[in-house]
Amino acid sequence: MEEGFEIKYPRSSKTRLTAKCAEATCKWVLRAYVLDDSKRWHVRRLVDEHTCSSSKIYPNHHNANKKVLGSILKEVMLENSRIYRGKEIMTDMAARFKIDISYHQAWRAKCYALKLLRGTPEQSFAELPLYCHNLKLKNPGTVTYIQTDEYHRFELFFLAIGAAVSI
Repeated sequence: MEEGFEIKYPRSSKTRLTAKCAEATCKWVLRAYVLDDSKRWHVRRLVDEHTCSSSKIYPNHHNANKKVLGSILKEVMLENSRIYRGKEIMTDMAARFKIDISYHQAWRAKCYALKLLRGTPEQSFAELPLYCHNLKLKNPGTVTYIQTDEYHRFELFFLAIGAAVSI
């Protein structure tokens, strides 16, 4: 995607992969298979030279899904502390990769990038008791309370920092 080529996958499974350039006349191809029952792939055939023009722009790039774009955005969002809006993501992808993505695609990519950076709400909730414990250790007199329902779902969190509590 970074070089401007679109790749299609006519055959793909857990043990085999065939990847071709989206341009029908191009000779670029990759064929690989899994070695035994390991996670290592063996490349059987690779023609690593595109015979098509990379200047041909695919405005709706097939490979620009939320996971690919989200992984790219994760790096950008990790470096910058600014709020990254959907419209800015659209213009950045157009400038960097020469692809047009929809606002919804940009939004899904941003949500996926945030999930990669922050984790899921369930993972964050699982860390809450440890956070409370460390808070009490560093701030004597701190009061914390976590309330859950009968299915152990979060309902309420109370926090009073020790320095703000007067007896």
